Amino acid sequence: MASIDDVIIESFRDEKTLIYLIKVLGERRIIETISAFKGGKRFYVSNIAKANKIDVPDHVYHVVADKEEVKKILAELKTKLRGK
Repeated sequence: MASIDDVIIESFRDEKTLIYLIKVLGERRIIETISAFKGGKRFYVSNIAKANKIDVPDHVYHVVADKEEVKKILAELKTKLRGK
């Protein structure tokens, strides 16, 4: 059975993307996604995001220090999570 440890992490960007996907989808959904991959598809975070139709926002890769920006990002995430 697949596990979250099977996801291929090759860079800082991959790591940040996986953290975001875990927050948005949850580990269970990620495991279900990689378990469904067929035909030798590798478990890259980009493949997991594509399979779940997730566009990772640019702010995921940047340090955010401004409180107003943090509030905006949290509001966006809450809206996305409510829609799932």
